[in-house]
Amino acid sequence: HCVDGVEEEQLLAFAAAAEQHQSHPIARAILTKAHERGVATPWIDEATLKVGLGLAVTIAGQTILVGSTRFMGLHAIPIPAQFATLQEKSQQLGHLLVWVAHAGVMIGAIELEIALRPEATAVVAALRQRAHIRTIMIVSGDHAIPTEQAALAIGADGWYAETLPTGKAELLARLQAAGRKVCFIGDGINDAIALKQAHVSVSMRGATSAALDTAHVVLMDGSLTQLPILFELAERAERNQRTMMLPVLGTSVLGLVGIYSWGWGLTAVTMLDQLSAIGGATVIMRQRLLPD
Repeated sequence: HCVDGVEEEQLLAFAAAAEQHQSHPIARAILTKAHERGVATPWIDEATLKVGLGLAVTIAGQTILVGSTRFMGLHAIPIPAQFATLQEKSQQLGHLLVWVAHAGVMIGAIELEIALRPEATAVVAALRQRAHIRTIMIVSGDHAIPTEQAALAIGADGWYAETLPTGKAELLARLQAAGRKVCFIGDGINDAIALKQAHVSVSMRGATSAALDTAHVVLMDGSLTQLPILFELAERAERNQRTMMLPVLGTSVLGLVGIYSWGWGLTAVTMLDQLSAIGGATVIMRQRLLPD
């Protein structure tokens, strides 16, 4: 959607130039469309990222702004009246508008339709089967309508929209203060602070460097399909750890009682230690000896 006198290819070229070094889904969508249309990406002289809001780049001495309505407001760039209907319609449809300004003037917007990961609904349904998972929520920097639509589509319990990176971390901190154990899944630079805040954080291959460097777990197939298996492995590890307490701590306590109450000597304690080692090894090898 362009103002009069601006070609779609020019608008797309400016947006692609700003996003060319970004890896989040919006950037990938814009770059893919530019590639499909054969639009050349101009060389940028410098770039400044406002995390969660937008980008400011310089091309041939002119400043290009690409980002959200809030980002344009921070730079005192008004939205032309001709785009009022577009804004209202896109919000009703749950679409996302990425605004583009050139030399201090709004020249148009790129409209994006939010697409769910194809595996998302099945993954959420699988997670529902795990007793330890009580609440599933979407936390997004997008507008309320597309965020709500995504939450309803995958069967989430709730959603938080228009949340800045620091806001995501603050939300997690409030949940943790209320006694919740929080697992956060994200793949963007906007998620890095929340990934660090969570008790357990998960990202995916192909995510931004900030997300990969912060996450505790990285799903190497680049999708969410392995997420239920990850929780299953964690629950098995917890069960094994609890089971390990009996042969290790149990025999230690029995040994102390035997020494002070029944006068056990070195031979008895050594035998007990051997039993403890055998019991611990059995627990460790349980997956092979006694598969579930």
